[in-house]
Amino acid sequence: MTSLLIPSNQLPPVNPFLISVCPGFPSDYLEENVHYSLNCENLPKSTREVIYNSSSIKLDSTYLNVSRPSLNKNESNTYVSLAYHITNLFKKIVANDEKGSERNLHIGANINPLNQDPFKYLTLNPSCMTRVIDLNTKVKKNSSPFNPFNKLVNLLKPTNFKDLKEHTSVKILKLSNYNLDDISKLIVSTHVNILNVFQLDKNNNFENTKKIQTKSPIIPFTEETINEKIIEEPILRIKFDDDLIITALSTVYLKSECVIILGFQNGDIMYLNLNDLKYQIFHYNQECKKISTDGVTTIECINHPNYEFLIIAGYSNGEIIILNVFGEVEEYHKKTVFKDANITYFRQFDLSPFTTNQQQIIGHFKLSHKPITSISSTLPLNKPYLSDSQPLLVAIASDDGFVKIIDLLFTFDEKNIVTDVISNYFNCCITEVKFSFDYKFLVIVGNGDLIEVFKVSYYNINGLLKGRKKLDENINYPPMMKDIQIVTRLKGHTNTVKSIKFLEEDSSTNSYKLISCGFDGKVIIWEFDYKALPKIKLPTKKDVKKHEKKQSIPHALPIKNVRNSLLSPPSFTNLTNSTTMNMTSLLQQDEQQQVNYDPEIIFSLYKSLYEIRLKRFYKKKNKYQNIILPITNDKLVPSIIIPSCVIDL
Repeated sequence: MTSLLIPSNQLPPVNPFLISVCPGFPSDYLEENVHYSLNCENLPKSTREVIYNSSSIKLDSTYLNVSRPSLNKNESNTYVSLAYHITNLFKKIVANDEKGSERNLHIGANINPLNQDPFKYLTLNPSCMTRVIDLNTKVKKNSSPFNPFNKLVNLLKPTNFKDLKEHTSVKILKLSNYNLDDISKLIVSTHVNILNVFQLDKNNNFENTKKIQTKSPIIPFTEETINEKIIEEPILRIKFDDDLIITALSTVYLKSECVIILGFQNGDIMYLNLNDLKYQIFHYNQECKKISTDGVTTIECINHPNYEFLIIAGYSNGEIIILNVFGEVEEYHKKTVFKDANITYFRQFDLSPFTTNQQQIIGHFKLSHKPITSISSTLPLNKPYLSDSQPLLVAIASDDGFVKIIDLLFTFDEKNIVTDVISNYFNCCITEVKFSFDYKFLVIVGNGDLIEVFKVSYYNINGLLKGRKKLDENINYPPMMKDIQIVTRLKGHTNTVKSIKFLEEDSSTNSYKLISCGFDGKVIIWEFDYKALPKIKLPTKKDVKKHEKKQSIPHALPIKNVRNSLLSPPSFTNLTNSTTMNMTSLLQQDEQQQVNYDPEIIFSLYKSLYEIRLKRFYKKKNKYQNIILPITNDKLVPSIIIPSCVIDL
């Protein structure tokens, strides 16, 4: 096992660590992916082992270092994330240096801070990114013959996919003869411009681990000795050109096809199929060969009812692009076609279930003047589209501290697509936003140490969808989301919360579990029961209820059963349950009972509900076409300060 127990007389000099933010990587040096020892004996017992739910969580004694190339000219020269064996070695060097007591020695200390950093957004420096693909999980699309949304898009793959081996900017360093049918799991890991694909077994253990005897140093600064290295060989290893730094990563496993989607610093997006190593690169502005001069910061793939799947990519200049990989390739030039206070359109789009688009680039717009940091939706790829009343929401977070909600049903209007705007408590950079597995909750984390949980409620749009056969292009369809309110804040981190995720549980219970990690080195598991949480202590006015009672539904709507069905929000608790009533059963009931719904009445009623919501929020008049939620005082919101489990690393 590779160890770091280096005698003090063999320690390298301190100067190479001070003149670079990436020490230990000389020019054209790229080592294998090495398993290093963590020396768990020196760690506190609370870190080595944690008890959770009568189970023991133990820290593995080794870690895999996904190696990176030498410092790239397009990388940050003031900040680079480094591996533990390098930072730990530097601590030993400082401890044995006579200047160490002055406490002014740190990696990159001698770099001129006034030099312009080539990496424009340092906080979004991605470093090593990793995704796990479970090849045993297969998602089936809804193939019901009664699907209310007519699939007009031809899902046959186009012939414009190219062989990766012929790509002039790509060098394949390692390629094994693999068959995805025989593989249980894959780890896809990127570092700078290197892509690695590792193979795992059913027990999550690496399958291509090898021991080698080599006459090479632990890192290039140490004296050469014969070491036994334990390396991990990937089944696929790719090196891109220096100007193709990978800044965003997403993986897709659909219909037995394993796909990697990469976003680069120059704005390009690559679609790579691991089954046959076919690829396609998207850069639609032919003048500069890219969407923008800024890089891709986040990628989200959604399971839209009318498409195989869609790619939503966010950029560091606040732009969003929506791609249909299997659409028609066209020549596209970025050009402003519409602009208002909330959005700048370069290509308007309609992703409501009523229409389809054959083009490859469906939408392109700008939502923020700062980088897009996270995208989440109620249409995840790992779940089929099971219910016709399932919400079609996309939440987009940015570095300006705001999350903007887009209802895809509302995009029929094509202009005022942002329905709600939420800010985190500190009104600063948001690092991630996530929907719960049943779409009832939205969680936001960012540069502050708080985790904020919002409750989302919806209107019942079954009646609206019943009139889909008699669509009127002059009707502006209102959004499906009824309201969104904060319900609790989770307090346990002491630094920026980097990432968060809901753990999927039995949807019949009111208990929700989340797992979060932050820059404080902690991984925390949270649990909350929504019905057990205290109510938010918001100031109330007596005339609010009176005002709400005065808001009446237009008296020209005589059908009471339609009114009641629309006013009552649907239950998304059992969306994944086979017993959930869907549109098919409702249509069959209508045919048996010969119920005739007038689309104009339904649309008019539903639109009035949306207008009432705006009037209730802005009281006197509709100040905006979207609702900008205020930041709630922390003293008024119930907080959870005792987590279920804390792993302090």
